[in-house]
Amino acid sequence: MIDKDRRLVNPDGQMLRSLRKTLNMSQPKFAKEFGVTRDTINRYEMGLRQVRLSLEQFLTLLRLLQKAKESGNSLGPDISQYLDEIIERTEQMVERIDD
Repeated sequence: MIDKDRRLVNPDGQMLRSLRKTLNMSQPKFAKEFGVTRDTINRYEMGLRQVRLSLEQFLTLLRLLQKAKESGNSLGPDISQYLDEIIERTEQMVERIDD
């Protein structure tokens, strides 16, 4: 997600669950993609642990969502907006690095 200062911030557990379900992934499969355990994903989704994705995990999430979008999966308005914001913010950060 994007905060008011236009920085990438971690999704909350509810958003992470929505993202996983949109991608039609089980907790074990989703956990494997992110290099964590199924229990970690479960704790995130239940709100027992704060989601803290590394840059590599953000990129994995971006790749999975982009792949789903390209394959014609309906992401829904909230997740589509989330994906668009991540892409926009990532492009802005790359432009700053290039300058």
